[in-house]
Amino acid sequence: MKRISALLCGVAIAACASTSDTVEPVESTTPPAEASAEPTRFELAMGTVQSLSEAGNEQVAVDRLTQLLGDPALEEDQVAYVLLKRAELRYGGGNDLEGA
Repeated sequence: MKRISALLCGVAIAACASTSDTVEPVESTTPPAEASAEPTRFELAMGTVQSLSEAGNEQVAVDRLTQLLGDPALEEDQVAYVLLKRAELRYGGGNDLEGA
């Protein structure tokens, strides 16, 4: 009986050792850093301006845009967009037409 058990154990070990199952590497499913990045300061500021102007607080929105223009990290196209948006808000009815 011991011989049969030893023989079965030997066959089982040989079978396990002779299998050619290969484990394929698992690909990472985490998104790149850019995809999960938080909004930039410019995007947050423009969101604030949009909310303020929708709420009727145009002067506060203009002030926020003026404050944003002081950010040295702004790119040229962002500065141009801020200036255009500020002019649009200042040009609205009852606002500073000359300043726009």
